[in-house]
Amino acid sequence: MIKILVVDDEKMIRDGIVMTMPWNEIGMEVVGSASDGLKALEMIQKFKPHIVLTDIRMPKLDGIELLKASKALIPSTVFVMLSGYDDFVYAQQAIKYGAVDYLLKPLSEDELKKILMKLKKELENEISGYCQHLAIKKLINKELELFYLAVKNGDKHNALLRLGDIVDNSALKELQLDQYRRIIIEIMYSLLDISNKAPFNLSERALLDGFALEEVLIGYTDLAEIKDWLYRFTENMMDRLHEYTEGNYQFMLKKAIEFVEAHFDEDISVKDVATSLFLSPNYFSHIFKKAKGECFTDYLNRVRIEEAKKILSQRTNKVYEVAEMVGYHDYKYFSSVFKKYVGVSPTRFKGDSD
Repeated sequence: MIKILVVDDEKMIRDGIVMTMPWNEIGMEVVGSASDGLKALEMIQKFKPHIVLTDIRMPKLDGIELLKASKALIPSTVFVMLSGYDDFVYAQQAIKYGAVDYLLKPLSEDELKKILMKLKKELENEISGYCQHLAIKKLINKELELFYLAVKNGDKHNALLRLGDIVDNSALKELQLDQYRRIIIEIMYSLLDISNKAPFNLSERALLDGFALEEVLIGYTDLAEIKDWLYRFTENMMDRLHEYTEGNYQFMLKKAIEFVEAHFDEDISVKDVATSLFLSPNYFSHIFKKAKGECFTDYLNRVRIEEAKKILSQRTNKVYEVAEMVGYHDYKYFSSVFKKYVGVSPTRFKGDSD
């Protein structure tokens, strides 16, 4: 049901609109009426009407001021201005600020109904289009996740394969050009979001250099052109990320080591460290081994065992307590790992230290 708010300081006009229009018949309901702009703004915040019918000249807050304030709060609210002949210039000004139409007083029921039905159809088409957009996103969601993961992992070949699965999806081929463009733009901004986060921190300006947004936003009128633009943009972005990553292994390694030093006594995993660096676990494991020369699990165990040796040498804690203190909750596993790295059991090591 389309929600309507009526605003006019003249009670006769306000009540006339509320009482005479066949609201149920046209699939609408009046959620409230107000005699001034301030009350109307409160009602807009409370009821979130789809359409506001408002006079221009009102006390406290006039129609144009109400329009501006409302658009700042709820941009989707549609405004139709009611004006007398003397207010025509103000009505034109309201159109500039986002009002969709205006009606001259005294109001004609047929004219008001005609405008309302037109707005209802536009709102329904907008809602229908949005629902279709969500349905399409749901259909390609798995492919999108795999695509974004490949981008994060720096796997250019796989990323472009996944992108092909997305843009050539049969569901997308049924979309209108504007709807297809909207999907592509969302993908592009998701890619920018990935690149803006740590550890990359690449600027949009750097990635969009040579890729004018107006081309994909309004310039291209053919699906093939839009697809080609996204392919070229993705390739360029992957190349930039690769250049950055190759030169920043040591930076990521430093951050990973700092994380381990701060949390080795907790139940941490590869996933925890990778998440702290905004990387996938597989990609993090790959670059960690490349930069450090050993896998992450071996490094974490070595850090924990070295700390355990220090504590055991002090001879003040029991072995099972030491295991807990360095992040092992399974005593037998701790003993096994300790013996692997030190050559003797923790009990033997502690005894030799006595």
